[in-house]
Amino acid sequence: MNAIWADRVLMALKTAIAVVITLYIAIRFGLVQPAWAILGVLLVTVQPMMFTGATPPVGVMVRRGIARLLGTVIGAVAGVVLIGFFGQQPLLYVLAAGAWLAVCTYGVMLLQDEPLSYTMMLCGYTATMVSLTAIGHDPVHVIDYAIGRTEETGLGIIVGLIINIAVMPRFGSDRLPQAITTFLREVARESTALLEQSADSNRLARYQALLQQQRQMDQTQGMARFEHWRYRLHRQPLARFASDSLALLSALADLEVALARLRLKPGGEALASDISARMQAWFMAWQRLDDTGRVSDDALSFPVLERDTSVPPPTQACMALVISRLQDISALMLHGQRLLSTLHTGRAPRELPRRARGTWLHLEHRVAAFNAFRVFAGFTALGLFWLHSGWLSGYFAMMMMAVFCVLFAKAPNPHRIVFHFFIGTAISVPVAMLYSFIIFPAISGFWLMAISLAVPVGLTALMLPYPALAASLPAIINLSMTLNLQQQFHFAPLALLNSSLASLVGTAAAVVVFLLFRQRPSHQRLQNLFGGFWDEFARLAGDSALPHRGRLEVRLHDRLGRMMALGSTADQLHMATTLHGLGLGVWRLRHLRRRMASSTEGVALDEFDHWLSRLGHTLYQEQEAHSGVDREASRQASHEAIDWARTFYHARPPWISMAAELEMLSHRLTALAGSDNTLSVEDDHAE
Repeated sequence: MNAIWADRVLMALKTAIAVVITLYIAIRFGLVQPAWAILGVLLVTVQPMMFTGATPPVGVMVRRGIARLLGTVIGAVAGVVLIGFFGQQPLLYVLAAGAWLAVCTYGVMLLQDEPLSYTMMLCGYTATMVSLTAIGHDPVHVIDYAIGRTEETGLGIIVGLIINIAVMPRFGSDRLPQAITTFLREVARESTALLEQSADSNRLARYQALLQQQRQMDQTQGMARFEHWRYRLHRQPLARFASDSLALLSALADLEVALARLRLKPGGEALASDISARMQAWFMAWQRLDDTGRVSDDALSFPVLERDTSVPPPTQACMALVISRLQDISALMLHGQRLLSTLHTGRAPRELPRRARGTWLHLEHRVAAFNAFRVFAGFTALGLFWLHSGWLSGYFAMMMMAVFCVLFAKAPNPHRIVFHFFIGTAISVPVAMLYSFIIFPAISGFWLMAISLAVPVGLTALMLPYPALAASLPAIINLSMTLNLQQQFHFAPLALLNSSLASLVGTAAAVVVFLLFRQRPSHQRLQNLFGGFWDEFARLAGDSALPHRGRLEVRLHDRLGRMMALGSTADQLHMATTLHGLGLGVWRLRHLRRRMASSTEGVALDEFDHWLSRLGHTLYQEQEAHSGVDREASRQASHEAIDWARTFYHARPPWISMAAELEMLSHRLTALAGSDNTLSVEDDHAE
């Protein structure tokens, strides 16, 4: 038996034990619906196996448990409010409950933070589960159902967590120092390869690999604070480095371009070789960084790099760009090293940034609004069918449809996933009949019943890691919901058939809703993301307020990550990375402009501010008019950027850093126009 299979068997045993204990406590104390307690165990401890393929880390379970409990409490209160206002008016109830689901789905689609998104999800469908259960039985007792739902969900979460923490737990936080170290080492290797001109020619592949490592590190630190007190104590510096590490990726991309441009300048090849020789030992020392933050003294002292004033100003500008990006990389790598040392010793130095930044991500409001409308339309339509048909078990069908529509709103192809759940629901019907008609009448006592249920629960835990067997989860969920798990067994075949049919109808209705209201195609969402890049560029160039760079980095990289997830082509990613660089370039220009004196000899700064604002507005308007890049406008803007670079070279004193950033901006605009001819100050249009 290999290690992976042994891990899955152990997880199956722990899940079965947790379900048995939960069921015993729920029945022993006469809770309203023991099946809800079983769901608390399954959805917090077992469902993550669909994504991890093995025992989920404790941090994932704790994070989901807290979010699930909080969402259940809020949703239960919302369910009571719905019944209190609309319990005697069925049509208004359907509309109000559908509106609540739509609002929660809107939040689920916008929130990228997993605990918050999961909490909103639970707020949505818990309210419908509580209120519909009350309508199906007795609306007067809605508070009892709300309290019961909260109690049983909390019971399942607590028992599941205790069992998984007490019996051979798996801590994901153990990998956090290694994840940070690996990321910093890869940055050092990539920097060395760029300086030595030995990097892979596929820039996008290198960027994707580094971004994937950064995301793994971010996910690990997100769960680590739920596992160990030390990580919880330093959660702010951890979150800060997770966002700052994105700036490393941008600095590397700019370093590659700046080095290539420096080598093309007069005397630039010798300067690039000198910088490479000075930095090689420094980056080699960083490649020996260990998981405790220990590194040689060579890595802690950044080599002295000064701009050579004997070369022409354009060469000085490219050299200044290279030095600036190397200094950015150095500062961020030292940040990571201090963080590793803090996690190892528990003592944070003063230099360690302690305040985390907010997550300012790209928000797809249209996608969120469409999903909200889809849930509302489906829930309302099924509700009208329920009201006009007078089907007593129709409330259960609405409950199932509400759960699936909110639960899988973010999935790329939700109708396929829900169809798997439909198959699992169909499988659970004959199994439920087997238990109700044969097994339960033939046994007596709690323990025999518990053992008979533990078998399918354990098998479900074994099958979940395999995508082809994912229908086992909805099968066991529907089985536990349709069986009458009470202190005394009541043989009710008609109720069983009605609830089983309602489960099938509700699941099928969710499939139909997802088929009728399909998500926007990938190419439309990609256009929306490109529009976000252009809008960001225009605001950066024209707005009086300058956003924080760290938040800007997070938002720009978030768009790139979404484009990769949507399957964008190499040309689209190339344009996206160019727009990414344009945004950061304009931010640097605005930042440098703030540091300049109000008047500089030879430069009309007000005119420069107007040009920069007009640049963002013009390119944005041309992109809107042509539904793409206006190549002629981009080339014209590139020439204008070079003219301004020449102006800053001739200023008194010369503003080399500003001219360097303008040359980089010109390079990005030329690349955006699709031309291989990069402009520079030495071109024949320059003086």
